[in-house]
Amino acid sequence: MQQDRAAGGLARRKLRIKSGDVVTVSLAVSGKASPYKVILRFKSGLTVQRPVATLDASSPHDALKLAWLRIREDRIVEQYGWQWIED
Repeated sequence: MQQDRAAGGLARRKLRIKSGDVVTVSLAVSGKASPYKVILRFKSGLTVQRPVATLDASSPHDALKLAWLRIREDRIVEQYGWQWIED
């Protein structure tokens, strides 16, 4: 639920990977204080993880919201040959 709200809805978390499969992306925020490290995760057989960013934010929740904006603005998933289902 928190992921859906931060991303702008469940549909905005759907990603088509190179195999053609559609997966649901989650972002994991680590760290107890700023700067927070953010990792993209999804399962396609095995768990796939990729770094997204290191962000300065006032809380992990704010870092999550910023990361969902950054991941699209910086076209991070496209660098791996993946594609958002809904832009």
